[in-house]
Amino acid sequence: MQYLELKLWKCRNDSAEKPPGVVCKDKNAIDNYFKDETFNFAFVNSMFEQDNFTEPIKNFIDDQVFFEIDPNQSKKANFYVQKQSVELEDDII
Repeated sequence: MQYLELKLWKCRNDSAEKPPGVVCKDKNAIDNYFKDETFNFAFVNSMFEQDNFTEPIKNFIDDQVFFEIDPNQSKKANFYVQKQSVELEDDII
């Protein structure tokens, strides 16, 4: 299993996490830009189609994870991901 942490916070010129040489916009400009935005996180997921005997495992882009951005709040999400495997016993003996 692997762990992925996503953090979304406002750029601040007095922040230690800010990369060198980056100059942040003022708070009002940042708030206005993000006030009606969402943060989308898409990833490849898989599902089992029990009626499909030739290719029962289907991969698809899962885009159902999103966050409304509120300029007055920080957002954080933890994702635990793991590659799954399956051994099918669907042959006639």
